[in-house]
Parts: sequence; C-alpha cells; structure tokens
Amino acid sequence: MSDWGLMKDHEGLVLNYYGPSTMTAKLKPGLSVTVSQETDYPVDSTINLRVKPSSDSSFTLKLRIPYWSVRTKITINGEKLSATAGTYLRIDRKWQSGDSIQLALDLSLHLWRGTEDCKGLASIYRGPLLLAYDHRYNLEHGGSKPEIRNLA
Repeated sequence: MSDWGLMKDHEGLVLNYYGPSTMTAKLKPGLSVTVSQETDYPVDSTINLRVKPSSDSSFTLKLRIPYWSVRTKITINGEKLSATAGTYLRIDRKWQSGDSIQLALDLSLHLWRGTEDCKGLASIYRGPLLLAYDHRYNLEHGGSKPEIRNLA
C-alpha cells in the first residue's frame, strides 16, 4: 500500500484509503498499530475496521470522510459517533487490540456540473464511482449532447 493509505502524524494515525487491506504503522519505539479493513467498498457502503495496537495505548486516529458522504454513519465498539462530510473524523481514545469501527459512507447520487468545453453537461456519481454514459446504447441522441434536466 502506498505511503498515503495509512499515514502517521504528530497525534497518531491518519487513514485515507478505504478498501480490503491490512496496514501497519510504527507510532513510536515499541508501539506499532495494525489497521485491517473488511469491505466491498466502493460497491457497498460499509467498511469494517479493526484497530490492533501492539499494546494498549492512547493516540488519535483520523478517518477521512469524503465531501460527498453527507449522511455518514459510524460506530466504534457499537457506540455512535458523528462525522462531517469533507473533513477528518478525529477519534481520541485509549486503543485496545481488537477495537472495531463500522463506517457506512453515504453512496447517494450526486452531480458534478461541467464547465468550459463541458458546460451544460454533468457527471453523475454514486459515492466515488463515476457512472458512465455510453452513446452506443443511446443512439437516439445522435451526435448531439444529451439534454440535462434538473434532477432535484
């Protein structure tokens, strides 16, 4: 995994990557932390995280909450937390081996309006996934740009 997936900062760890994985970071001499993820994200919204420090220790774990995840749901060991889209959720606590976090990102459809050469067009996303438009299956539009209607 690249260096950006799980990073160390002056307070603890920063998790940027969501996907099936096991990553380990050394926080200080004698303390390493393994973060494992079980998920089908981005097809499914649920990400199950396990945090396993080599020994019980207090540090901050920051979780990236994407800007498009407006209604994020998160629990740690069953306790509900609140998160704000477009920020990092800071979890300050004494971590124990096996602490579990369940993160459910909001995969609602959202639009990205085109500019310049793409003015009048929009891209439709489901969470981080760009939904594709294939003109071969939309021949009634011919060579013209499809009409964009207000979806709201």
